[in-house]
Parts: sequence; C-alpha cells; structure tokens
Amino acid sequence: MKKLILIILVLFAFKAYPQKYFYTPYQWMESDTRVGFFSMINFYGNQMPAEKKIIVKNNIREWKIQSYRINKKGDSVRPWLNVNTFDTHGNKISQKSFDSKNRMWQHNIFQYNDSSKIVSDISINRKGKTVRKDSAVYNANGQQTSEMNYRRGGEKVSNKTNTAYNKRGQITEISSFKYDKKLKEKSWGRYVTIYNADGTKGETKWYDGKGRLTQTWSFACDPTGVAKKSKGADSTNVCIKYEYGSDGSKIKTMIYTDKKRHITKCILKYDPKGNLTDYTYYNRKNRITARYSYVFNTDKNATSYIQYKRGGEKIFCKDDMEYNSNKLCSKRTRYCYDKLTRTNVYLYNENGLHTTTTIYNHDGKKTRITQNSYTFY
Repeated sequence: MKKLILIILVLFAFKAYPQKYFYTPYQWMESDTRVGFFSMINFYGNQMPAEKKIIVKNNIREWKIQSYRINKKGDSVRPWLNVNTFDTHGNKISQKSFDSKNRMWQHNIFQYNDSSKIVSDISINRKGKTVRKDSAVYNANGQQTSEMNYRRGGEKVSNKTNTAYNKRGQITEISSFKYDKKLKEKSWGRYVTIYNADGTKGETKWYDGKGRLTQTWSFACDPTGVAKKSKGADSTNVCIKYEYGSDGSKIKTMIYTDKKRHITKCILKYDPKGNLTDYTYYNRKNRITARYSYVFNTDKNATSYIQYKRGGEKIFCKDDMEYNSNKLCSKRTRYCYDKLTRTNVYLYNENGLHTTTTIYNHDGKKTRITQNSYTFY
C-alpha cells in the first residue's frame, strides 16, 4: 500500500556506487502537496536505475556483498553476507541474507512481467515461512494500477491501493483500502486530482475513509506569485512559480498557505544541467528551518553536499567526494561541526565494478570493510 512518508529512502545511500546514490530525501519529495506516496513493492523489489544499468552492462548474474566490522584490536567481527541474483534483463530475482554464523535468515524472491515490471515480492524467513508478500498489476502503458500487501503467511490481503490515470498518463485518483482478518474491506481514503486544460494541476482533494473531504490543495497563484485566498477552512493553497536564468538555471518556489492563512515555502535551485543545487525550507515566520546544498562537477557527479544548521547559514555537516580517472567516486569524507567524522574509500576493478569499501573513523582507524564479488552470464 502506498503510504504517506516525509523523510526516508536514505537507506539506499552509498549501497554500492556512491556517486550514483548521492541523494537526500528531498529529491524524492518534490511533490507539489509535500505528500509522498510510498509503494512497498517498489521499495523492496526495485533497483535504482544506476544499479540496474551496471548489472545489464556487465551481464552480472550474481553479486555477493560481504561486510564485517573492525574492532579496536583490528580483528574482523560480525560479518554478514548478501547474495543477489539477476536475470538476463538485469532484474533482481533473488536476494539471500546470511548472518555472522553464515545462516540464511531471509530470502526475497522477485517476479516480473514481460516488460520487467515487478509483479511479486515474497520474503521468506529462515524457517521457510512467508513473512511478507506484495503484488502489483499494471495497465497496457506499464503504469501500476493496483498493489496488494499481504498478511504474514502471504495468503490474506491486508492492504490494497488502486491508481487511476487520465489520457496524459497523469494520476487522477489513488484509493487505499484495508482488510481485516476476515477479508472485510474498508476504505482508508483517496486522493483525487483535477488538472487544467494545459495539463498543470488545478486541485487535489483528500477524502477520508468515510468519504468526507478533509483536505484540499489548490494550485492557483495571483499575479504576484502568492497563493490565492483559500476556498474553505480545510484548504491548503499551493502556489508554484519558476524563475529562469539566461544560462538555463532554474529556481522553483513553492508557497503553501494553510487553513489558518499561515504561509510556509520551499525554494529549490537548479543549475543549467538540471541538478538540484540548493533546497531551503522556510517556516511560517519566514525563518529557515532546513537547508541543503550541492555542488556538481562537469560529469554531473556530486562533489560536495552540505547540511546547514537551523537558520541556513552555519554548516552542520559536509561531505566531500573525490573521483578517479574513470569518473567513479573514490573517496567520500564527512565533517560535522568542522571536525572529521568518517572517511569512505572505494576501490574498483579494471571493468569499473565496485570491489571494496573501507570506512575509517575520525582517528584514521578502520571500522568496517565491505567487499563485492561477481559472477557473469
């Protein structure tokens, strides 16, 4: 079931190819309503595009990831192992996880349709029992129209989400349902979006499980770029405006006016190549409560990421990335409060496949080593 989320997905960061996974939650949170929809089957089963591209390019059949911690004595302790298997299209069809005693504690099995869209994700524990199951249905255009999540055992449905689209392929309605153990269906709620003639959003409404309208997002702006007056006590007006530089850069400003006429806003800045270079959030007192900035090189790889303290001026943490001659990230260094906290060093083989990650603490001592090995078709 697609669930509301605010800040997640950092779990993917630097899993294998660091420069390709250098994202923050806000790059998944550019929804005009600031509401993100989260698909369980896509979270557990889908690979990030950069990873899949590498799998296909190198005809990888199996990818083993072995990691262990280095204790104060320099000994390797608490190892774990993941074994990932892929089909000839680069789809992950199996993932086995082993603990420090080399016992398999989880096995995920993935199935796909002819268009490589994931249709089933099953998780089995060490006793061979299904602990999680998700399935999905798609239309002729490859758009997901239904997703079902099952209770432990994988037989009874617990949640279902249906998605409808218009002729442009834009989502017009997302309906969510939940089921009790007797499979009695109950509506959880639905989002309905109406679009203008030019394809831009006109209005989004949220109805609760009883069909009551509880929230409306209106996307109208007056000539000055401020959200128009709210139509009702349950409304949040969203004004989105753009400014363009002569070099192709862009500034996106999102202004939110809630039912009490409180105004908050987000400002997102993009460079001429479309990279997000700055995200700033202002509260209703027009004070910066969150800010992140990025610097990219000519290859569109991030070379610096900065997280600021409240106020948006003083730096809280900063990450610096270095790249090798093959444009692959070779080193990532993190500083917090102007002090070195961690250094990641990445090694690759002659084909550019990531082989080793070594993590050092602020004293330069190794704390963890992760090694990758591959077999090919």
